[in-house]
Amino acid sequence: MSSQKTTTKKKLENMHLRERINYGYNKVIMMMLISGLFSIVVIGVLFANMVHYVKNVAAADEAVKICRINVNASARNIREMALNDDTSSYDGYEQTVKKMLTEVDSELKILKKTGTISKENYEEYAAALSDWGNIGYSIIDEIKNGDREKAVDDILNDCTPALNKLVDIATKLDEETDQMSNQSSRTTFIFAIAGFVCIFVCLGFAWTLTKKTGKKVLETILEQREIYIVRWNIIQRMKLEVWRTACVNQFVF
Repeated sequence: MSSQKTTTKKKLENMHLRERINYGYNKVIMMMLISGLFSIVVIGVLFANMVHYVKNVAAADEAVKICRINVNASARNIREMALNDDTSSYDGYEQTVKKMLTEVDSELKILKKTGTISKENYEEYAAALSDWGNIGYSIIDEIKNGDREKAVDDILNDCTPALNKLVDIATKLDEETDQMSNQSSRTTFIFAIAGFVCIFVCLGFAWTLTKKTGKKVLETILEQREIYIVRWNIIQRMKLEVWRTACVNQFVF
């Protein structure tokens, strides 16, 4: 490394002024290009990571939360339906539950499409949702058929345990999506820091190279100036000697 540095220094010292300027600024431009290209790569990686997060991690997290909200709201509607003596309101309760569980099915498809959740956890959650939905619809049928006591018993013994199981699985899915979110954040942070470090290193190297080249150029200019002054003085002395010699010869003759 030291021999290479010495060789480069000697090579630079042997160059003419124009060659030194071209050499220095070619290096600076090269470092700026490297810095720019690396910046583009870092920005591309950050953008891809952001798109992946929005399309997959954030979408999966939102799908799980919507499923939890809709299932809880459906369970509340079923309980209210079982406690309500007004049979004319049963159709409204049923339609609300069907609408919410249909949205749950749509969110499940989105959750599967993202690929963020492991297949095992997804299948477990989908099966638990299906089981709870079947229990909920059977309770609604019992209420509509006038068998409210059995419906209340099923709510306590079947619906509530199934709902608790769903909550436990959803909590596990939330933890999984949180891990993916944290990983995405770490990746973004690492690449951002690496990009800034590389840019500053390239700019620092370019600045140092420019400073050194400028110093060499200034030294060369001063050397050329001293040489020019010495040559000018010599020429002036030669002219003076020639003039003196001419005067002496003219006086003699």
